Amino acid sequence: SDPRNYDRALTQYAQGLKVCEKQQYNAINASLHMSIAELYIAQQIYPLAMENFNRAQDYFRLTRSLAGESQALQGVSKVFLKMGEKEEALASARNALSKAEKLGDVREVANSFNHMGEVHERMGDLDQAFSFFSQSKDLLDGTDHKDVLGKTFWELGALYSLKGDFQNALENYIKSLWIFKSLNDKYSESQTYLLLASLYLKEKDYRQVENLASQSLKISAENAFLFQLKEAYKLMSDAGMQLEDYKTALTNYRRYSNMKDSIFNANL
Repeated sequence: SDPRNYDRALTQYAQGLKVCEKQQYNAINASLHMSIAELYIAQQIYPLAMENFNRAQDYFRLTRSLAGESQALQGVSKVFLKMGEKEEALASARNALSKAEKLGDVREVANSFNHMGEVHERMGDLDQAFSFFSQSKDLLDGTDHKDVLGKTFWELGALYSLKGDFQNALENYIKSLWIFKSLNDKYSESQTYLLLASLYLKEKDYRQVENLASQSLKISAENAFLFQLKEAYKLMSDAGMQLEDYKTALTNYRRYSNMKDSIFNANL
């Protein structure tokens, strides 16, 4: 989550690959390429992200890991989405779902349902997106895969928010918040507070925006979640402006701007 560590992480992964490729540790090679791909996505270097997801898929195929192949295909689909190539993203997402269903693993199928939902949402087909997110939720109910269920509630909350259904959006975000709290997943907890703050911003409840953003800010500051710190400062600045607390709003906007510059410079 800290862009200041990206270069060091890439160097370490490259060193690991050098050793593991020589020893033909295919499963580890696959995982390293997946991690490298995610770092390149974070830096918006999409061709290198695509290359590493494809390399990961090759290694997963060698190890006959359908779960790995499905995850790598979701990564490929994610890159296509970032590049605005939605039909290609959908094709890769369908392929990922096919691999997951062939495996029959609940967690992998639910993740693939969620990714299919994300792609359809980006394509503007909200009904199809809702169908896939709902299938994921139904599949996960009563299982131990709480982290995936929490993210499914995120997706449903975001979808309801897009539809202008505040109450259902709120209920799904609250469900995800309680799950992440129970898992002690500070990153996702902080992100959920931001999602709730953004929801209340649309409702023009600026005191709630300040309250929720400040809770995300506290967690993010304690754990050096820079992207979430940036977003929390922006939300607090927006709320302060609407509440005519211009001094605080300006202070938070400056903090947001400084954090944005820090992240940008770390990615150079």
